[in-house]
Amino acid sequence: MSSMSRQFPQYLLVGGFNAVFGYSTFAALTYLFSPWLREGYLLASLGAGVINITVSFLTLKTFVFRTEGNYLREWLKSFAVYGSSILIGTALLYPVVVSLTWLGVSRELSPYFAGALLLVAQVAWTYSAHRRFTFSS
Repeated sequence: MSSMSRQFPQYLLVGGFNAVFGYSTFAALTYLFSPWLREGYLLASLGAGVINITVSFLTLKTFVFRTEGNYLREWLKSFAVYGSSILIGTALLYPVVVSLTWLGVSRELSPYFAGALLLVAQVAWTYSAHRRFTFSS
């Protein structure tokens, strides 16, 4: 079995944990910021992103790509991959929230649904980018 064929199922398992952890962090921060900020979900997206980058980096390094050393270099690459994903996701978050609200989802719930929808696209992007950039030799 090739390295890639072993890595992808492991990535899905670890990525599943990271996705649940990441989404939970986003949802908790959205809940926390929403009473004070109308678009608190945008700040929540950025704040959760910073926390989740390190958790995801450590779990992927340890359980999927299993690279030795290079912590700072790989973390910075990971930050670049996730940072781009977070910036794009945050930029798309507001239009998706507005669209969901227009479609009838309540204003209070639409940020949570939008975050979940955007998560799917981010998982596909980050696997490809990590494989080719972050944890490449």
